[in-house]
Amino acid sequence: MQFRTELTVTESTFKIEHHDALFFMGSCFAENIAEKTKLLLFKTCINPHGILYSPNSIARALSDYCENKHYTKDDVFFYDNLWHSWNHHSRYSHADVNVCLNTINTEISHAHQFLKQCNYMFITLGSSFIYRHLYKNNYVANCHKVPNNEFTKELLSIDTIINDLKNAINSITKLNTQIRIIFTISPVRYIRDGMVENNLSKARLIESVYQLCNMINNCYYFPAYELIIDDLRDYRFFKDDMIHPTDFAISYVWEKFSKAYFSNQCLNIVKQIDEILKSENHRPRNLESESFKKFKQIILEKKTKLLLQYPYIKFS
Repeated sequence: MQFRTELTVTESTFKIEHHDALFFMGSCFAENIAEKTKLLLFKTCINPHGILYSPNSIARALSDYCENKHYTKDDVFFYDNLWHSWNHHSRYSHADVNVCLNTINTEISHAHQFLKQCNYMFITLGSSFIYRHLYKNNYVANCHKVPNNEFTKELLSIDTIINDLKNAINSITKLNTQIRIIFTISPVRYIRDGMVENNLSKARLIESVYQLCNMINNCYYFPAYELIIDDLRDYRFFKDDMIHPTDFAISYVWEKFSKAYFSNQCLNIVKQIDEILKSENHRPRNLESESFKKFKQIILEKKTKLLLQYPYIKFS
């Protein structure tokens, strides 16, 4: 007897190798998957603007990387004893304006260089809702706890989403003609928008990505949203807030993703790295015992063997 409808992910026609450079953009779900690649020693660049949710915010950030934009004091504002950027996550906010700008500009410069040579970009869209600042009359990526009465909340149209992302993709491909872009939709439900409104928001994202993938050759879709919402489809796969997927659910998506997109060689390297890292996390009762010294020697030998085969790998 079958108790769930399992989603079969179509195997990709192209394969990711372990030496490929991977760029991740978007919501916190993108960071969950990106951290796995980082842990497994892929070359990764993760959210240089911090976590972003709306297609408009992501598109503007991508434009910054393509242009290698340099932020100045005119691009930030002071509120609640901190300097902030309307285009960035609050992790870039700082009491010293020079520290704030230096961190922002360093990340953009690194992203610009990484983008020029990366093989794959993963964009995770979170929400079609966005906030417009009334006095500036522009969209913001983060409200930074500025009072609500300074913003209006808007639902982006499908045409606007497609246009914003299409322009960003055109800029990216001018900088890097070989890049492939893989879209996902975050399975995190934004309950604060309302249940019905969240579904409307996600539907617009799905339709927009569907159209983009049909009109642009180097764009693809991976069904992370469907794997959580339609395949697992149970609250036991969500954390206590009933909104964010558990580590098990994220691992399930990762397993489906890696089998569909990684080459056999890449899967083999990832398996070896994972075994080494798990062994290194082992904590014995006696650090000075002969058995533990032999255990450490075995780990070192495994590392050496792997590095001889793949010199680009960088163990910390």
